[in-house]
Amino acid sequence: MPGLPPIPSFRGFRRQLLLLRLMIVLPLVPLAVITFWLPPRWQLVSWSMMLVITAATVFIGSLSVKRIIRTLEHRETELWTTHEQLITADRLASVGMMAASVAHEVNNPLTTIRVLIHSVHEQLPLTDPRRADLDVVQAEIDKIRALILRLLQFAKPREPELAAASLSDILARVVDLIRPQAQMQNVTLVEHYESLPPIWADGGQLGQVFLNILLNAGEAVPPGGTIRLSTHSAGADSVGATIWNSGPGLAPGLEERIFEPFFTTKATGTGLGLSIARMIVEKHHGSIRAIGHGPDGTSFRISLPLGSAEGTVDGRQ
Repeated sequence: MPGLPPIPSFRGFRRQLLLLRLMIVLPLVPLAVITFWLPPRWQLVSWSMMLVITAATVFIGSLSVKRIIRTLEHRETELWTTHEQLITADRLASVGMMAASVAHEVNNPLTTIRVLIHSVHEQLPLTDPRRADLDVVQAEIDKIRALILRLLQFAKPREPELAAASLSDILARVVDLIRPQAQMQNVTLVEHYESLPPIWADGGQLGQVFLNILLNAGEAVPPGGTIRLSTHSAGADSVGATIWNSGPGLAPGLEERIFEPFFTTKATGTGLGLSIARMIVEKHHGSIRAIGHGPDGTSFRISLPLGSAEGTVDGRQ
């Protein structure tokens, strides 16, 4: 849970305002006394000096007040951001508890139903048309079980088992898995993997992140479209991966919402894939963001810190 930002020091602001008043008053009081005893021909000079001093202190004071206002506005923005993060964290905790409870209650009877259907399926003659119906029922049960597994992953995410790994190799292996599906959909995969230092990561969990993104990309890209994948250096202490698809692109304002649990733009989606993906990336102390390019598609950018292992893990190209 994020920590609260420092509370603004209003006592410090009061001191600054008091100092501004003294800057204006203190120089004028002795000048006014001196002016009273000066000859008339010097009084005009003295009054001019008082006006100049007053104008200068007011100008300096206005700059200080602006700085104070900017500081207050910045602190207010920080407080609102933290407030929203706390609300989101509380909401996710509630959803996670509910998901774990529902998944546990549904999974047990579902397993019993699947076993019984399988038993009946095996007892029917090979020519019985009802076997096809039971195959459909089993396939639908498998879909429900997959959803339950995602709910459990979301409610009780497994801690990553860290080891030195190549980001390029992880992404390339996942691309190999979806390559047959991409060929069936007439989707072109364009790959470019750089040779990068190793990261300290759970290769299986990061593979799940890339698989979720690529499955979404495959659904978004029309036949004849393109998915571009690349790995690259993201600074002195991190590496990154970018996945771009030529689909219709994200609507404005959805770049953050698509990572919310149970939010989906698909008619049959569960809204958990990208939520789990973000959770995994954040457990690796990395970041993931979606960027909508209007009619020019959508890209997902993932940044991960480098591992402690030395050397370079060869990338694939």
